[in-house]
This record gives sequence, C-alpha cells and structure tokens, in this order.
Amino acid sequence: MTTLKQPEGGNINLRLAAQQNLTQERVNAIAQVHKQLDELLYRPAMFCETPQEAVKLVESYEFVLQGLWNFPYSWSHHTYWIRFKDCCCPPMDNTELFGTDYRIFSEQCPYHSNHSRAEDWDDTRFECSNGNF
Repeated sequence: MTTLKQPEGGNINLRLAAQQNLTQERVNAIAQVHKQLDELLYRPAMFCETPQEAVKLVESYEFVLQGLWNFPYSWSHHTYWIRFKDCCCPPMDNTELFGTDYRIFSEQCPYHSNHSRAEDWDDTRFECSNGNF
C-alpha cells in the first residue's frame, strides 16, 4: 500500500483518502479543486460574469469533489454553496440540514434568494455578510 502525502498547501483527510483507496494523483486533484473553489468563493466576480454563473460553478465543483472522493453524487451533501462571500443564508441552520433535501435561504441573499436573486455584481446586497468564509 502506497503512503499518501499531503499536497503542498493542502489540508486533505489522508486517512479518509486511504479508506477510499484514492491514489496520490486523486489526492493532488482534490487539493487543487479545493484551492480553486476557495478562490471562487472569496472572489466570485473575478471568475464569473454573473452571480448565478458562480452558483452553478460552485455546484459543479462540489460534484467534481464527490467524484474524486468516490462518494455518490448527492446535492444534499454539498457544503460549499453556503460559503460564498456575502451569502446571507443561515450557515448553522443549513449545516444542521446536511444530508437532507432541505436548505434555508435568506431573502436578502444575492445568490440564493427564492424571489430576487442578483442578476449582476452591482447588486447592493453584496455588501451583506454573515461572516462566511
């Protein structure tokens, strides 16, 4: 059995990676996706033309991570969507709902509001913050 090594700048659960029979290449890929995801969550306007494009891209990254970890693809097990800079959705409530088909959205959230999602980065709601990320 090959010993997995922590990628530079990575914080990967190597015990879980070994349990999932991941290769070093997969571990490295997971670390790279995490880095890209962190950058996207902190500076979404730098990587996406619209807020909704950023939401879709984060969801895509979450599915990529599930595949790299050999986990089943499951929308209800996504956790990064709540970490957008300026997301106003309640993080603790949504963490408690992990693994269910439920999410709690704030009507003030420019990304996730059920009634008025931001169409562009000039939306004034991007000034709100619940301390995410």
